[in-house]
Amino acid sequence: MSHSATSRAGTASPLVPIAWIAGGAIALWLVFSHGFVQYDTFYALVWGGEIAGGGDPDYSAPLAPTPHPLATLLGVLLSPLGDGAEAAVMVIAFLSLSAVAYLVYRLGAEWLNPAVGALAAAIVITRQPLLDFGVRAYVDIPYLALLLCALLIETRRRRAGAPVLALLAVAGLLRPEAWLFSGAYLLYLVYAGPERPRGGLLAPVASFMRGRDGLLLTALAVSAPAAWVLFDLVFAGDALHSLTGTQDTVEALDRDTGLAGLVVDGPQRLGEVLREPVLLGAAVGIALCVALRRDRALIGLAALVLSLAAFSLLAVAGLAVLTR
Repeated sequence: MSHSATSRAGTASPLVPIAWIAGGAIALWLVFSHGFVQYDTFYALVWGGEIAGGGDPDYSAPLAPTPHPLATLLGVLLSPLGDGAEAAVMVIAFLSLSAVAYLVYRLGAEWLNPAVGALAAAIVITRQPLLDFGVRAYVDIPYLALLLCALLIETRRRRAGAPVLALLAVAGLLRPEAWLFSGAYLLYLVYAGPERPRGGLLAPVASFMRGRDGLLLTALAVSAPAAWVLFDLVFAGDALHSLTGTQDTVEALDRDTGLAGLVVDGPQRLGEVLREPVLLGAAVGIALCVALRRDRALIGLAALVLSLAAFSLLAVAGLAVLTR
């Protein structure tokens, strides 16, 4: 049986990834045996409870974290659990951490082979910062899982369209970097089609938007930033509250930011996650992927470039240059 056939057979049933992710989450819990909801996510639960109670979330606390709409919505949904909401969040946190490892494995298997996928997953799930953020229920881990899932779908079926943009839209309610992924992917759908209409640079856009599918995909691509702005407008009275509030917090805490922070501290933050041997191995691995499986590897390379670009844009916008 060919590798591609084996790959398809290995993921034919949705129960297979569910079982792996659930099993991985249990294994992680047995290893760590504890976890806790950190500052940002705890505030999301508090704000969600306030909204569920018919009020507005109180953003007036000193150095309040950035309100992430999806995290706050989760707080609304979990509010009937009372104190049990924190336990439910920890379940989601460990499942998300396990999902990241599983999805990295699947991507490695798709791009090269299962052995490479297993090695990549092992490297990822043993990085101390990733584990630290996972057991403290940071929103960054489910965000990463959503992005990796979108990447896997696109890897297995090029120009998948709506499923990819839907996942990116959900991720975009946790972190704004996903907006860049959505915009870039939409442009890819517009300009990288099998048949490009003649008539200049904007001709593909006009052709794309004439179709019902084009309008749906565009709506999905812009839904996350639109929803985030609306969320801020409704609950904070300021459509840019998340941006300006985060900038104020960065300034108050004297955190590294801007172009200088990006150039000086960006490499150090990356190094906190991946040390020199792994970075060197990653560079060699990327080169091998491009050489051996160019058709599959380019999508990963594009994701890498977009990730670095999103990180850079946030820094230039005055947000903190953090390991997360």
